[in-house]
Amino acid sequence: MLKFDSNVLSLSASGGASLKGNGWKYTYYDGLVRLDRKVGSWKIGLGLGARYYDSRNDFSGNKLRFYVMFGASFTF
Repeated sequence: MLKFDSNVLSLSASGGASLKGNGWKYTYYDGLVRLDRKVGSWKIGLGLGARYYDSRNDFSGNKLRFYVMFGASFTF
């Protein structure tokens, strides 16, 4: 995490897996680069991420998905 002025740049990684069920079984790996900016009582976040699904059966193939994240919070 890098802090400069009222901005915070962070990098996160996570992973997980599907649980019981008859459908698609997969393991996923997720990475996100996020910039948060504090403006008064507001905190606004914008991020770009990618998630890779590693399929463990023939239900579906492996997939790579990209996404954009936007969020806002207000502190009283």
